[in-house]
Amino acid sequence: QGDTSAQVYADTARVGLTRFPLHILAGSKWPLIALLTSEKLRKVRPQGRNIADDPRLNCADIEEPALNWRGFQGVFEEGKGKDWYDKTIRYVFSWQLAQLPEVLAEECPLGVLTATIIKGFTCATSESTCYADQAQSIERWLREAPDAFELLAHSRWPLAIVLNHLARGTRHRFFLDFSEAEMAGGPSQDCTRWD
Repeated sequence: QGDTSAQVYADTARVGLTRFPLHILAGSKWPLIALLTSEKLRKVRPQGRNIADDPRLNCADIEEPALNWRGFQGVFEEGKGKDWYDKTIRYVFSWQLAQLPEVLAEECPLGVLTATIIKGFTCATSESTCYADQAQSIERWLREAPDAFELLAHSRWPLAIVLNHLARGTRHRFFLDFSEAEMAGGPSQDCTRWD
């Protein structure tokens, strides 16, 4: 019963996360992303699946990685994550990500996604002209990855944590009051356009 209700919740949450553009999710006063940042979620095994410690998802089983994924992910280890931004720049804006994006995306998809979210955070808090490209990549992943919600909640990659920083750090706030029905089913009848 617990796994079934958890799966229903995850499916509903995933649909909700894909209904609105990232700037709406990030700008909402509802703690939509903050709820997924608890370190306790890394210990939960949805449907018996060990997402947090999966060596493939953590890019720990690559003999000769094109980027130091362990070093990048290590910036966010418990207790070290307070000053993550400055420490991630060397990975996020590395020559490898600039020159080998397809190789790295194949090698470590969640590492590349983490870098994309950090770039989105950088754009949202400094140079907003680059935000749309990063946001589109993140939104596409949320829509297309069948286990996006589970990965946000349970992965050791700090996807939800960085998205939450993006939400807290954006310069443009969208204080929208969604009703419970709108959160579950989409926009209200009066809302004809979201963007």
